[in-house]
Amino acid sequence: MSRSRVFLCSKRGTVSRILIFGSGRRSGRAILTEARSHGHQVTAAVREPVKHADLAGVAIALVTADAADQQDVSNVALENDVTVNATRSVGAIASEYLIKLNGALFTGLSEAGVHRLLTIGDTGTLEVAPGTQSVDISAFLEFPKPKGLAQRKALRELPAMDGENDCIYAAPPPKFVADGPRTGKCRIGRNTVLTGGPNNREISYADYAIDIIDEIESPQYHCERMVLAY
Repeated sequence: MSRSRVFLCSKRGTVSRILIFGSGRRSGRAILTEARSHGHQVTAAVREPVKHADLAGVAIALVTADAADQQDVSNVALENDVTVNATRSVGAIASEYLIKLNGALFTGLSEAGVHRLLTIGDTGTLEVAPGTQSVDISAFLEFPKPKGLAQRKALRELPAMDGENDCIYAAPPPKFVADGPRTGKCRIGRNTVLTGGPNNREISYADYAIDIIDEIESPQYHCERMVLAY
């Protein structure tokens, strides 16, 4: 994704209205929890609210919406400042679905006047060397490879769709530590796999969420991949 104009978002100490798709998933829940700890107003968008009734609470609106449905996106995004797409898939996923998902998000958010989107991605599209992505190397596991290839194809469609929208593709390392601690000590980079750290292939959901909310409060990345790891 190419760099575009600078987009303004909230600064530290300012309350933002954050829409989170996939709020019922682990990454979505962690980001929601971190956002609320900063005092932000959160709209938790899920396809089946009855399964996630525990999400509703003070300053959290629980709504029904499918991120792949343009009208749903447009309806729930109104009056929000920034959107997080935490609808992570399990196993293989078709690139056509991801392209549809991105299209629905971009178009629906534009209609609602929301122009900043942070998407929770994966490591497959990160570069390990100039011109070589992680999904291309022999060490990349076979199980997640179809999803990595689908993500790459979908990402290639983004420059044609972004327009006035600022999309950040936030890539975690290969392993999320489900019950890992909240240390606040992870590293952040751009576009390439992070190496050299003590546990550069993993991160806890809690620490990942810290940096997502930090990026919302003080934007440093614009139309590019944001990479996180220990």
